Amino acid sequence: MAADHNDDLAIREEITVHDILVPIWAYRRFIMILALIGLILAVSYQFWGTPLYTAQITIAPLPTDLTLSHQGPRIAGLSFLSSVSGSATSHGPTDFDTFSALIQAPEIAHNLEEKYHVKKYIYASAWDAKKKQWTGNNESFLTKFFRIVFNRPWHPPTDQDLALYLSKKVEITTVGPFTILAFDFKDQQLAKTILGGLVSEAQNVIRNQQRIRA
Repeated sequence: MAADHNDDLAIREEITVHDILVPIWAYRRFIMILALIGLILAVSYQFWGTPLYTAQITIAPLPTDLTLSHQGPRIAGLSFLSSVSGSATSHGPTDFDTFSALIQAPEIAHNLEEKYHVKKYIYASAWDAKKKQWTGNNESFLTKFFRIVFNRPWHPPTDQDLALYLSKKVEITTVGPFTILAFDFKDQQLAKTILGGLVSEAQNVIRNQQRIRA
């Protein structure tokens, strides 16, 4: 009886393996084609894909008591160091909600553009470097298609567009008392410049607000 029971188990195991292998073998060409396509896409991305660099800033709150100096109270601010694919700790304002809102404001985006001229790099497809002017001729097919479908006339990128872009691209996370800002961009130096400039402009606004309240 025990031998018969073992034979039944062996048969069931053989059937189970057979049931798995049969459909795989039947679709072997389809599976091989999918694997080949995946390999081609991976190799193509490795050679022609645009790498993204990460600029990251870590901000720590200042103590609540202001340090006195011979020039009077020191204004809490953001003296920062930015690094690519790393973290640099710096001091910042204690009101991080205000800070988070500021870096997404059109006013900050306007100041960022005035000082660093970042739009032509972020919206490179709409910028004619030779004529040094904005143009809609280089729009992608999908962008132009949706613009026509939704009846949206083309216009150069605005400060509102830049602010919306930054609000989506700049990641803000909180770890304990620290706030970490990260920004990915295809150019390493520009990633640092954009994130650093964004934090610097927010810092200036916060300093001005603190001077008014002082």
